[in-house]
Amino acid sequence: MPQSPLSIVGRMPRLWALPLLLAACSGFGAAQEGADFRGDYMAARQALESGNYGDAAQRYEALLDSGSPVDDRLRLEYAHTLLRADRFGEAAEVAETLQGSGSATIRAQARAVRGTARHEAAATRRADGADTAELVALLEAAQSDIRAFLSDHRELDADNAMQSRAASIDAELATLR
Repeated sequence: MPQSPLSIVGRMPRLWALPLLLAACSGFGAAQEGADFRGDYMAARQALESGNYGDAAQRYEALLDSGSPVDDRLRLEYAHTLLRADRFGEAAEVAETLQGSGSATIRAQARAVRGTARHEAAATRRADGADTAELVALLEAAQSDIRAFLSDHRELDADNAMQSRAASIDAELATLR
């Protein structure tokens, strides 16, 4: 089975420059807020990259609660964190909220996260003895997300992780039907 972590999300551009720019364009109070945001963001990102997913999720939640100016990007990173923390239902829900994003790239990456979360949820549910109908529904939803991602943004799948996942889902569906 392909690896759980979604490699395209790990290659997302860093947001470090945005808080600095916001701080530079405002007065001292805003500069302090920008510095706080930057530090909080870097701590969340470091926790994610070092595998401390519970800590990362808490830090991203706090950042989202602060009304960040880069809310969609943070929400995507939060969804990815939940995915890595094996909180598949929550990851899919957060990724779903991004389908209305103004950025086509964020929408595509959110579809990839949601599809991956659904695929991993199916694997967990299969191990727990879920019925075939539930597994097929989860896998078909995952396949729909991943195919849409690949159709619109194949270039974001440079290492073919999503293509491999799609093939794995096809094989799983073939055994269940």
